[in-house]
Amino acid sequence: RASIAIAGPGSNATDNNKHISTAYSRPADGISRGSFHSIRIENDIDVVLTETNLAGITVVANDDATRAIQFKVKKGVLHIYSKGRSMKGKAVVYVPVKNLQTLEVMGNSHVSSAGPLSGPSLRLKIHGEATFNIRSNGDVAVESSPDIEIQMSKTVRKCQPAIAKK
Repeated sequence: RASIAIAGPGSNATDNNKHISTAYSRPADGISRGSFHSIRIENDIDVVLTETNLAGITVVANDDATRAIQFKVKKGVLHIYSKGRSMKGKAVVYVPVKNLQTLEVMGNSHVSSAGPLSGPSLRLKIHGEATFNIRSNGDVAVESSPDIEIQMSKTVRKCQPAIAKK
């Protein structure tokens, strides 16, 4: 079952990530925001997407979990995975993005955005029991296997017409 909450600009969607006591934080060396256009997440890793000027990926978890989480960029895709075990509820990976095109999730990850993503479009590919809480200013397309049930909600900010002052 996949659960997706997509909110338009100005909405108050919340991040449902569990709070993790920060025992250790490390940056992912050598990976910059501009080196990838897509992300693939495996092994039940919770991820928060951020649109900032900061370039580095940060892992927040205990020391063992931070060492288990791996990153590589291949053909413009950032792969986030762990060494053979689930990281569900054990770590949060903060990834700065700009114009993210595709987000593919394998497993039981929770992926959220810290604010609205400004890219023109985002394709979500779901393989497993992932949950999403993503705010986007652009179009969002969702792909999944036929056996996956998707529950989606959309929040759109209502715009008030401008009143001209005399």
